Amino acid sequence: MASALPARAEGNVDPRAGAPRTRGRPGAAAPRTLPPGCYAPPRVVQRSSLAARVAGAVLAASLAVAAVVLPLAGCAADHAEAPDPEVTTPGSFLAVPSGEGDFTLMRTLEVYRLAGGEAVLTVRAYRERAASRGAARELARRRDLEVEIPELLVDAGDLYRAEVVGYRSLGAEELTP
Repeated sequence: MASALPARAEGNVDPRAGAPRTRGRPGAAAPRTLPPGCYAPPRVVQRSSLAARVAGAVLAASLAVAAVVLPLAGCAADHAEAPDPEVTTPGSFLAVPSGEGDFTLMRTLEVYRLAGGEAVLTVRAYRERAASRGAARELARRRDLEVEIPELLVDAGDLYRAEVVGYRSLGAEELTP
């Protein structure tokens, strides 16, 4: 009776001779044959117990180091290496003199370079005004500033009197108005 299963599933029998096949050296005992319709799963090769213990110890040590180091990382925006901020550096706080003798605090969000080498900035203007550049520096450290104009396009050449009074890297929430 022919089976629909492959020959290997019908057992470990040589179909030409009808006798069990032997593996390895001559005279070795014939391997056990399986009854028709049975399938033997492949053998799983196990690692030595020493290798398994070493791999487990390395994994446990790696997880322990990660558990200690990751909480110490903190917020990337607070601990980022600050570049030497310029008017065209995204994240720079600018003190821009106004006509009333005080300073408007602005922050550079994006910079667009034009073909002629000029730059156009997207800035955010804040409602609070500062009486001096030092007061503008103090305002730039605050995180609860009220936004007056969320996005304003400004020619970088128009900010020639602006002074950089602070820097903080921009987070995703700060890029959306």
